[in-house]
Amino acid sequence: MLRCQSLNGTYARKQFLPRKMAQENLIKPLRFPTQLSAPRKFFEFVKGIADFSTEGNKVRLPSALIQPMAADDVASAVGRIATGAPVNGTVEAGGPEKFRLDELVRQYLAANKDPREMSQTRRRATTESR
Repeated sequence: MLRCQSLNGTYARKQFLPRKMAQENLIKPLRFPTQLSAPRKFFEFVKGIADFSTEGNKVRLPSALIQPMAADDVASAVGRIATGAPVNGTVEAGGPEKFRLDELVRQYLAANKDPREMSQTRRRATTESR
């Protein structure tokens, strides 16, 4: 059985995401047991998301719903998925609680006394964790 972990997300580096998606698209139609596990958002990525989304002194993010997980929980989920029976598809992992992306980053900035301002974008997020 072929197993592939996919730890990408909406805010992955621009060159990495298309390559990872291409890899997943090559695996999906295979005729032997396969499994993709795809935990998409980590709480530990919140600072990086804020940094990547900063223009000047403003952090611009959509209010998309996400279900982030702590890295330890991601490792446990990937382990359970990888040792489980093949599903011939993608198993997405997400935390138990939904957050608005812009609000989660706003809370992070406030907790860390970061002076950047939040500015909600009008663009719609293309990926949400399940």
